[in-house]
Amino acid sequence: MRFMRAFCLFILVLAIGGCGGGGESASLNSTTPVDPVSPTDPVPPESPTPHGFFEMPVLMSGESNGYVSDSSISDNGDAVIVWMEYEPSTNYRAIWANVFDYAKDSWSSQVLLNEDSYYSYYPRVASFPNGDAIVVWEHSIGDRSIYFSMYDKKADSWTDKRSISTGNSNFGPEVVTSSNGNAMIVWQGYENEMWTIFGAIYNAADKTWVVEMLEATSDYELGVSDIQMGPNGHAVIVYQLSGGIYIREYMPSTGWMPSYQVSSQYSNVSARVVMDDNIIAMSWINFSFGYVPQDVHFTKMENGIWSVPKVIESPNTGDSWEPNIAMNNEGIVVIWRHSNWNNAKGDFDNRIWANILTEDGWSGQQLLAENEYISYVSPISAIEDNVVIPIFGPNRKYFKSYSKETGWSTRIIGDHVPGYSVDALISKHIVMLIGHEVVGEDQTTIYANWERRAQ
Repeated sequence: MRFMRAFCLFILVLAIGGCGGGGESASLNSTTPVDPVSPTDPVPPESPTPHGFFEMPVLMSGESNGYVSDSSISDNGDAVIVWMEYEPSTNYRAIWANVFDYAKDSWSSQVLLNEDSYYSYYPRVASFPNGDAIVVWEHSIGDRSIYFSMYDKKADSWTDKRSISTGNSNFGPEVVTSSNGNAMIVWQGYENEMWTIFGAIYNAADKTWVVEMLEATSDYELGVSDIQMGPNGHAVIVYQLSGGIYIREYMPSTGWMPSYQVSSQYSNVSARVVMDDNIIAMSWINFSFGYVPQDVHFTKMENGIWSVPKVIESPNTGDSWEPNIAMNNEGIVVIWRHSNWNNAKGDFDNRIWANILTEDGWSGQQLLAENEYISYVSPISAIEDNVVIPIFGPNRKYFKSYSKETGWSTRIIGDHVPGYSVDALISKHIVMLIGHEVVGEDQTTIYANWERRAQ
């Protein structure tokens, strides 16, 4: 997710509703390019926005070397950044956190969550609607364990770190939360020649955790692809086996359901999932060996019934990569990167495409960016009728925006977000950008910038 690139391109799609209707939103129903981005495009001038321009960025990581990081935002506009400090000269590692208070419009001082030289890895964070948060990470002293700490907004304090795993080889933690205060931590393990997946459910009512082993197999292809949690605690885990893509649901009333095989093909990979309490939507790549193009697939479960998987992009040439998916009250958007070798220039042509599903059906493929070297498409987040799509490209830092009233527009970000990659977060109240910048040969810093949205 964080690749060495000099600059970043961001696309902020400010409305995906009404994609099947007419009028000014009719362009979304066309397969023709929608104002694609090109390196040769003239750079548009800066212009004021209804909700104020980004101010100077704030350094998050201080004197620490902020490598692997993650960020999350709550419904009320509070945000959390966590990162792993790594000092290459000493191999020192530690886990840090910083909290943004929307009411104060400022960040707190960074807090050290775990300091055990050499043994802290891969922090992940998820926010609760009220500004509380939970951070998980991999901790290794003798045994490889999964640790977590919880942030209390009212007390403005973090709990002491605590291990939630058993056994001696646990790794790859992920965490999600729900609107009712529940949470889920998922991680993988290896013991006695068996690969495993564990799930831990947090019940906010009695503040307890229940940990269960959800998968145990000798299949070394086992890997967690994505996890999500609905507003009322309904949760899913999507994982990969050599036989295809599987999903496991957790229902608050009944517990874990049996696994369901979404795809039976080994070549189906990179699955991503979104959900609420009634709908689960998934997208993935059908990875084809040789010179056969790679398709983008989609399926949806609504009211307990899964749809037949649908191909939403099937290129004649080239390959599709890194699908990402988001859902809000207007519809579901899937984006992906497409690469095709260009013999004339001796390099790949890269494009970013989107397809949007509303009650009127699919919009058709929309070209969002082209002729940029796109190395990765970040996960996208959505709220109400808005969706944030950050896309990495050289020599550009700006938002691409769409609304039914004004159509497509562009905003310059410039140096307001330093770094070679950026995470984009959105809530009802604020847009937050987290940038990562290489300062020296062995120094990486983390910056944050934000603006309040028009209410």
